[in-house]
Amino acid sequence: MNSAARNTWMYSCLFFCFLAVAVPVQAAPVPVDGKYAVDYTQIVTIIKQTSGLRARVIALYLKLTHRERYTEDQIASLERKARLLCRTVKRFMETRRVGNRRRLVQASQARLNAAYRKLMSLLGEDPSSAPSGMHLISQEKPSGSMFPTASHDRPISVMVENHAKARPQTGLDKADIVYEVLVEGGITRFMAVYFDKAGVIGPVRSCRDYFVDRSQEYDAFYIHCGSSPAGLKRLKLLQVDHLDEISSRRAFWRDDKRRAPHNLYTGTKRLVAEIKRRTLRTETSWGSKGPSRRHSNLPGIKKLVYDKNKISSLVIKYHPNYIVGYGLDTAAGLYLRFINEKAHNDAVTGKQLSTPNLVLQVVDNKVVDKDGRLAMEFSGKGPATCIVGGTVISGTWEKPNAVSATRFLDKTGNDIMFLKGPIWIQVVPGRASVVLGDEPAGKIMTVLPVVNGRL
Repeated sequence: MNSAARNTWMYSCLFFCFLAVAVPVQAAPVPVDGKYAVDYTQIVTIIKQTSGLRARVIALYLKLTHRERYTEDQIASLERKARLLCRTVKRFMETRRVGNRRRLVQASQARLNAAYRKLMSLLGEDPSSAPSGMHLISQEKPSGSMFPTASHDRPISVMVENHAKARPQTGLDKADIVYEVLVEGGITRFMAVYFDKAGVIGPVRSCRDYFVDRSQEYDAFYIHCGSSPAGLKRLKLLQVDHLDEISSRRAFWRDDKRRAPHNLYTGTKRLVAEIKRRTLRTETSWGSKGPSRRHSNLPGIKKLVYDKNKISSLVIKYHPNYIVGYGLDTAAGLYLRFINEKAHNDAVTGKQLSTPNLVLQVVDNKVVDKDGRLAMEFSGKGPATCIVGGTVISGTWEKPNAVSATRFLDKTGNDIMFLKGPIWIQVVPGRASVVLGDEPAGKIMTVLPVVNGRL
C-alpha cells in the first residue's frame, strides 16, 4: 500500500470512528404499558447496573460458602467487603424504585434480591430487613396478569428439536405447556414447560430470542444447547437463569443410539443437581403458572356434529415437510397429534401425544439474516383461536412485555378457561395455512394428503 492510499484508509477509519461516537443510535421504545413508558436505554442501563451488582454479590457469596479455603484474616476481609456491598445494594434498590409493570427491570431486581438475601443470611443478618424497594414484584398483583401471589417452585423450559431424525422425542407427553414455533428453513421447534419433574427430555436444541420471552413469563430455568446471536443477547439482557450444554455439560448427555446433533438429552434429576450446584434461585413469586384451568377432564363425546363452533380435526401446514394434524378421540375427549401423516408418539412410552387444549396464536415473522433466522414479536396483541374439547373459541392474545404473562381472551375480553391437562400452543404466521374440519382421529392420516392439497 503506497503512502497516499495508506493516508486515505487511515482518515476513513478516523471518520467512521467519529461517527460512531458522535452520532448516537436511536433506541427503540420498550414494549410496556403506555402509562409506564420509559426510554429503552434507561431500562437497559438499570438492568446492566443490577447485573453488575448481582455478579459481585454472587462472587462474595460463593467465597464465603467455601471458608475452608481462606485464613481467618481473609474471611474477615471478605465479610467486610460483603457488608459494604450489601449497603451498596440497599442504596441502589431504594433509589431505583420502578412502576410495577416495568417487568424487565423487575426480573433483574428479583435476581439481585435473591442473591442479596443469601449473602445477608451468610453474614448472620436478617434477610427480612431488605428495603421496600426490593419487593416490587410480590407486593402487588398487577390487574389481570395471572401472576400468583404465593411463591412456588420455578418451572423449567426445554428447547426440544423437531427434525425428522429427532423423532420420536422423549418427554413432550409430560409437559404442562408446549409451544411449537417456526425457526429458520420452515422447520418448527418445541419449547416444553414443566412445572413438575418429567424424567428424560430431548433431543435438546438451541435457543432463539423469541423463545426466551415465552420462558421468562414463567420465570423458568431455560434449558438449551447453543444459541443464535440474538438469543445470546436476549439471555444476557434479561439476566436469564439458563443452562447451556456448552457450559453445563453435567446436566446433559448423548445417546449413542442416535447420530449427533439429534442425540442430546437432559433430565430433571440432572437439571436439579446442576441448579443446586450453581446456587440458583429455586422459587418464584411472580412467574405465571399458565392460563386458568378447569378442575375436571372433558368427558367422552359420543357424537360431534361439525359446525363453525365445533371441530374434531385441525391441520396446520408450516412447510411441506412439517404438516401438523390433530384428530379428536371422542371417547377420551383428547386431540391426538399427527406429523406428516404419521402418529406423533413418545419415544419411551410409545403412546401418541395428546391434549384437550389447542391454541392457534397468530404471530407474524420475518427473515432477518442470511441464515434464514426469524424475528418474531410475542409482546403486544394479536388474534388467537382456542380449541377446548372440541369447542372453538375465537379471540385474541395479549402480552404487554417480554416477561409478562400471555393472556388468551375471548371476544368479550374474558380469560379463556382451559381444561385440566397439557396445553399445546401452535404459533402460526398470519399467512399460515390452517384447516379446521370434522374428520375423526382414526381417519386423519388418510385425510392429511387431501387437506395438504387444499391448503
